[in-house]
Amino acid sequence: MEKKQNTKKPFIILLITVAVILLFGLKGCGDILHAETISVASEKFSQDDISQAVRTVKADFFRNYNDCTLLTIRYAGDSRQSDSSVNRQWGGDENITILISFSTGKASSQQGFQPDMTYENWSVIMVREKGANWRIVNSGLG
Repeated sequence: MEKKQNTKKPFIILLITVAVILLFGLKGCGDILHAETISVASEKFSQDDISQAVRTVKADFFRNYNDCTLLTIRYAGDSRQSDSSVNRQWGGDENITILISFSTGKASSQQGFQPDMTYENWSVIMVREKGANWRIVNSGLG
């Protein structure tokens, strides 16, 4: 007499495995869900240019700012974008600076941040070739 194989059991095990991977795989990522995007007008960049830069910073924050929460994000303004030495140093035609404010958690010290602090006006500097995607080249206070 043949036993019936339970096909539900492997499926349930697979589902649990995927859930555990997602749960622990996403743990520690930067939290961008409640970040406030502050609008700043520009004569140098279109709103699409700025929005693309903001999306680039948010994606980087999610991937690399473990146990940190993004609070605000904004374009730094046209006066911060005139440094042609940035373009020469990092190989772009244009540069843009995005300012972020974020809070850190207990595990954020692994990235060199003070735990349980709020960082204001953290600069994220990006360059691009005309019409290409922004790429982050530097970040820090100041």
